[in-house]
Amino acid sequence: MVQGDYASASTLLEGALTHTSDIKRRVKILGYLATAKLLLKQYADSLAFIGDMLAQIEAIDDRDIQRYAYIRLSSIYYQMGLFEQVGIYAQKALALSTESNGMDNCHSYLYIAASLMEAGHFRKAVDAFENTRSYCSKNNLPLIVAMANKGKGWSFLRDKQTEPAISYLQQALADYQKFGYELEIASTQSLLAKAFMAADNWKDAEASAVAAIDKAAAEDRALRDAWEVLAAVYAQKGDFKAAFQAQEKEVEHADRIVDETKAREIAYQAAKFNFEEQRREISLLNSERDGYLVRQEAISREHSGSLMASTVLLGVCLFLSLFLAAGLAQRNRFRRLAQRDGLTGVYNRATGQDKGENALVRCMARKEPVALILLDLDFFKRINDEYGHATGDWALKKVVEVIRPELKIEHIFSRIGGEEFMIVLPDCTGIMAAEIAESCRQVIAEVDTHYSGHRFTLNASFGVTSLTELDLSLDPLLCRADESLYCAKRLGRNTVVLDGEPYSPVVIGNAPRKRGNKAAVVALDEIPSQVKKNGT
Repeated sequence: MVQGDYASASTLLEGALTHTSDIKRRVKILGYLATAKLLLKQYADSLAFIGDMLAQIEAIDDRDIQRYAYIRLSSIYYQMGLFEQVGIYAQKALALSTESNGMDNCHSYLYIAASLMEAGHFRKAVDAFENTRSYCSKNNLPLIVAMANKGKGWSFLRDKQTEPAISYLQQALADYQKFGYELEIASTQSLLAKAFMAADNWKDAEASAVAAIDKAAAEDRALRDAWEVLAAVYAQKGDFKAAFQAQEKEVEHADRIVDETKAREIAYQAAKFNFEEQRREISLLNSERDGYLVRQEAISREHSGSLMASTVLLGVCLFLSLFLAAGLAQRNRFRRLAQRDGLTGVYNRATGQDKGENALVRCMARKEPVALILLDLDFFKRINDEYGHATGDWALKKVVEVIRPELKIEHIFSRIGGEEFMIVLPDCTGIMAAEIAESCRQVIAEVDTHYSGHRFTLNASFGVTSLTELDLSLDPLLCRADESLYCAKRLGRNTVVLDGEPYSPVVIGNAPRKRGNKAAVVALDEIPSQVKKNGT
């Protein structure tokens, strides 16, 4: 497994599991199997082995094996992004440890610090990582010291303290280079690139980002961050073509991360659901057994217990019906959750594209028009950096709240990236879609941001396009809308661009345009040339 052949390792481990009955050995094999399945991205199987390992732990009274299992679980849950579970099991491992278990203590301290960082408690995380560094240095565990240096630098970076972040990340990079740990080298270089960019050190930011990208072992998260930095560097240089290409690479890796995260979440929710189902089945079997005993007792007492037996049977049937209804309701709830963006409540990327493709096919069959809008919040990263992610989340939810009234029920509204949204508009021309985009742009600009606890400007750029005779799927519309969106960004943001041209609404009459009065807005292309010349 160390050599990276996880499939072969998984097969050998499964064979070893079937040939051993020793509980201690089974716990270790189950831990390795859960890790191998996780690295193979077989999340459901990994969670199943975790469940088996937890069941085995409860059956033994060996502190060393229990401590090993809890540390293994912390590692697996961290890789799956279940950070609350990481802290819980690391604390359990620490509770079973003594001063003689130096390596296990180091791992426990490290995972506790990591869970604090991922929970957003950056000051506490810094102290916890420092505690990890000090303890592991005394126990001569330099690799975990390097991990603690990286964690401390990462915590400082997320807390917007760039100088200490750069210092600890550089120290961690030097330590990893001694071990030749390519995966962590790439990850640390991508974080250094972000730290240098935050400090306006564009030269070192570019060098670190390029170094991260050149590492063959780099993961999607490191590559996404590195391309994000390069996009900003090229934009700062004025090389917008290179910036756009870097941004495309960033989106490619971000999409992979989103898909992998969604697969992990679905597997985790399914595992929880199966666990609840198993508990229900046991409960039902116990209930059926009790009902059978009651009926047998009723028969032994002849006719005197017939009424009681009937009542119990009716209760069992009602019990089964209620549990079946609850199971179906929970299954439907999971299906809805899998389709929605957890923060804003609109469709997620995959569902939005599926529904958009279906709407496109229906409109093409009926020879009806279809339009598509892409919108991206302007300087959203600055909002996150200056006011925190909670304010950024508030802004995203507020944007969805004010846009919804501008859309019809058949319009398909989805969040396809961090601050990027897509709207598919069946039976709608490009001009009509541009009017709707302009209305959305205005209501976003009118948002009173002081309710978030801060005052800042909230604007968005829009790219609009419509179906042509050459389009056979949603992809070309997305491509054209994305180009128009990028054009809107180049034109200064807070703009609507329709098929590469800035959209210019005109107000008819002296009264100012009000929300919902879409009939008063027209495109310049629809105004007679004589009217254009007169300027009215």
